[in-house]
Amino acid sequence: MRRAALEHVLDVLVEQDLVQPGLADSGSLPAHARLPRYAGLVSNIEKRGNHTPRRAREQRAYRLVLAGTVTGALGVAGLVLSVFGVIGAGWPIILIIIAAVCGLMFRNMTGKR
Repeated sequence: MRRAALEHVLDVLVEQDLVQPGLADSGSLPAHARLPRYAGLVSNIEKRGNHTPRRAREQRAYRLVLAGTVTGALGVAGLVLSVFGVIGAGWPIILIIIAAVCGLMFRNMTGKR
């Protein structure tokens, strides 16, 4: 009997034993044939639970950079205006804090994995 045909027969026996346990006597099969086939074990793998696609991560990083840049620029401009007494310093400080948070979130997102 050819080797390929023998392996096919062993695969069928293993599959039958998985569907109907005890159908093939475990003593009559070699050790590798008694184990379930690898493809059968991994065919039902689910995705990782907390996996975020690369495109979504790129968009989030871009939005963080954009938000941080805009709020930072507005905060600095507001601080300059508050020095000259045009506006108060409350909003510019809040904007600078938001810019710093966006920068830290971006740094954590793009850091080493």
